[in-house]
Amino acid sequence: MNDIRGVVRRAAWRVWLTALGRALTVAAAAVLAGLIVLRIVQQAVGLVVPWQEVAVWSAVGGAVLALAWTVFSRADRAAVARRVDEGADLREALSTALCIERNQDAWSRVAVETAAERARSVDVKRAVPIEAPRFWPVPLALALSLVVV
Repeated sequence: MNDIRGVVRRAAWRVWLTALGRALTVAAAAVLAGLIVLRIVQQAVGLVVPWQEVAVWSAVGGAVLALAWTVFSRADRAAVARRVDEGADLREALSTALCIERNQDAWSRVAVETAAERARSVDVKRAVPIEAPRFWPVPLALALSLVVV
């Protein structure tokens, strides 16, 4: 069972890092969109905006919100096990073993032992890759738009 927990623990870090990257991308896009609106309002109305402070606090606020969102919405152990099962093509071996680990009947013991054997051969880096979000170019495009505005 320790092999299964170890694989799930390593995979949980990779899932969390992927979610953090997604949250940071969304936060950066939201902050940059807000800065674009602020710049347009400044030009239209003639506001005086301390841009250096606004930029620093916007970046800090976006990063803190993304980190908080990722911490509070992290995937549970069963979801991570399902993700490893799918990525390593284990046919729900790990997630089933986590569900039945306390059962003492013969089938449960065999299922847990089989899952532990399969967990030893899992390459977590391949099963749960850290991927960039699909919309990663959006903050880049918004930053360019802010420079143009």
